[in-house]
Amino acid sequence: MRKAINAPDDVVREMSDGIALAHPSICHLAGYEGHVLVRADLAAAAPTVALVSGGGSGHEPAHAGYIGRGMLSAVVLGAVFTSPSVDHILAAIHAVCPSHDHPGVLLVVKNYTGDRLNFGLAMKMARMAGLRVAMVVVGDDVSFETHRSASADGGLDDAQPPPARGLAGTIFVHKLAGAAAERGASLDEVADIASDAAARTRTIGVGLGHCIVPSSGKPSFDLPANEMEMGLGIHGEKGIAREALVPADALASRMLSRLLPGCAEAHQDAGNEKANDTGGDSGGDSGSGSGRNDGADGDDDS
Repeated sequence: MRKAINAPDDVVREMSDGIALAHPSICHLAGYEGHVLVRADLAAAAPTVALVSGGGSGHEPAHAGYIGRGMLSAVVLGAVFTSPSVDHILAAIHAVCPSHDHPGVLLVVKNYTGDRLNFGLAMKMARMAGLRVAMVVVGDDVSFETHRSASADGGLDDAQPPPARGLAGTIFVHKLAGAAAERGASLDEVADIASDAAARTRTIGVGLGHCIVPSSGKPSFDLPANEMEMGLGIHGEKGIAREALVPADALASRMLSRLLPGCAEAHQDAGNEKANDTGGDSGGDSGSGSGRNDGADGDDDS
């Protein structure tokens, strides 16, 4: 796969420069160019609960594309597929929550070890400085429905499935929590809404091919042309099964058969659907199976 980039080490900085140039409502945080982007009207905005999110780059438009009124106040950018540093996260928190009497900050974090650790440590440091900070971790991946259990020695039992990963459903959490904050809800209220939204959000991913991280220049995994990986993670993490490639309608039915049972268990009889191309499909490909909604019974049309 060919990539139109300059130096691999400059990809994130140049990408963030492009975002700021193309969107005057977004700007760099001074002193943290290429690492933290914020709302350009931050100083003039009403003092409401601020939302900060972020993670490794390479998932655009996440997360910078969701900066704005009623959504995110700031995002923290790590290198491609790499968690941002604690220092950069802490700088973002201080930028959106400049004083002790500010309503506070909610950190929305996808369920990956590095993100949880770094955002969690930054939250603790901000709290020690007297700021109001809460964190919600989103794990909407339904590929592995049960969490890994702790072994007797404190490690993880490899015989158990891994924890649910944070995927594209995080966008719903951004939107609902951001809308609540814009209405003037308290930090506790915004955090509760975000937690509830995260608990009700379910996502399944399918991989049709590999990606290439600029710094490595090599495919992250191999996948035969006639196969797909059900439950593939957004960084190329192993899914639950490799299956024969099927037409769009059959694929949508298989995905829905994994998504809808959990919605029924949560007593949800209505909701919103979002199809995300994970940067690998065209709009035409993504739209081919989007109208498919009769897979609740797990039927396969292939």
